[in-house]
Amino acid sequence: MKLDATDRDEYSEQFESLLKSDPYKTTERIVYFFKVEKPISRVIGESNIIYIGRSDGSFSSRYYPSKAFNLEMAFFDKFYKHAIKLYGPISIEITQVEKTKYFEWKAIADYYSRHLEYPPLNRAIPNEPT
Repeated sequence: MKLDATDRDEYSEQFESLLKSDPYKTTERIVYFFKVEKPISRVIGESNIIYIGRSDGSFSSRYYPSKAFNLEMAFFDKFYKHAIKLYGPISIEITQVEKTKYFEWKAIADYYSRHLEYPPLNRAIPNEPT
């Protein structure tokens, strides 16, 4: 499912529908990537990844029902509506992994080494897991 809403209510409906669908509801121990359709210019190169996250539970349990769902709705006005307009629909790719902290750290570190900056919605690289 792609998130292509033009207003907050539509985004809320689309995001909630996504959270209720497989594999977002059933796959646990994941690292996930928010991606836009068209790549965004970075310091070096370009990328369609706008966020890298993780959950020891499912993607759905990470966002719903919780404060995180409300934060996502706030991000629609601050970021997502602009990203959708400029770079196309948002999709969410999930990867099931054994060590979520390590895989998330590795994905963000790899992104940084390729582009010399973090994905737009990641503020900092997490500490390397031990």
